[in-house]
Amino acid sequence: MAEDLQAGLEQPVKPPPRRSIRFVTTCLFAFVYYGILFLIFLSGIFASGWIRDVIREYEPDQAYSRGTIILYMLGGMLLSATSLTGTMLIWKRKRQGLWLFLSATVIFIMVLLFQSFVNYLSLVIHLLLSLIFLTYYRKLSTSA
Repeated sequence: MAEDLQAGLEQPVKPPPRRSIRFVTTCLFAFVYYGILFLIFLSGIFASGWIRDVIREYEPDQAYSRGTIILYMLGGMLLSATSLTGTMLIWKRKRQGLWLFLSATVIFIMVLLFQSFVNYLSLVIHLLLSLIFLTYYRKLSTSA
């Protein structure tokens, strides 16, 4: 048993490959972007009454209840948290993170496209992050 331990200690430890500047920048941007989205949706839960009043004032035809607004905010929080978790796993070079990130991004994009007003900046950000992360598909490991 001591020989096995000694043999394991003598093997050189292979350092993980270095992350490229583009990979680091993309992950940091995704952390900040989805972190801010998470905080906005979280604050929207606490301000749901105010949001309902503003919608009633500017869009009298849209009668959203406070519960509906809270459900929208919870859904946004869940998608943002899923994207953050996926980004964290991508940072750790796990392929499961890419699939988690892409699933949340597809839902985000579908919601954006089915709104009456499409926020093209947000749409472009989601698409660019997805495409950049997809370029690292082969460098991500499949092990858990």
